[in-house]
Amino acid sequence: MKSALFALSLVIATSMFSSGCYSKETMDSPPQKANTPPATMNTASMMDVSIMGFAFNPENVTVKIGSSITWTNQDRAPHTITSDDGSWDSGKIMQNGKYTHKFDKAGMFTYYCTVHPSMKGSIIVTP
Repeated sequence: MKSALFALSLVIATSMFSSGCYSKETMDSPPQKANTPPATMNTASMMDVSIMGFAFNPENVTVKIGSSITWTNQDRAPHTITSDDGSWDSGKIMQNGKYTHKFDKAGMFTYYCTVHPSMKGSIIVTP
């Protein structure tokens, strides 16, 4: 009985391997994501950006005029969301804190964290 089960297991494994149902690449590689572009365009009136690992995620966002973006600080360190032109600034946002800004005109708006100037992001506002 054991030898019959072994033989059956061997036949199944061999057929899976030869049919492509199993491969070393599949076992060693992380699951592949669907081939979809990153979600940076938002047609809704709200968009969320997380602050995590000393980075804005997503770093670059495209929204329509009238949209609001809410940044949430998920780091333990304080951060700011400060426009490069100085027209808006969140002040220091502590862990789990939020800041929301509404974009009423089209254009490209770049911003950074004054506490960690290497943290940068951009927002494209379209009509």
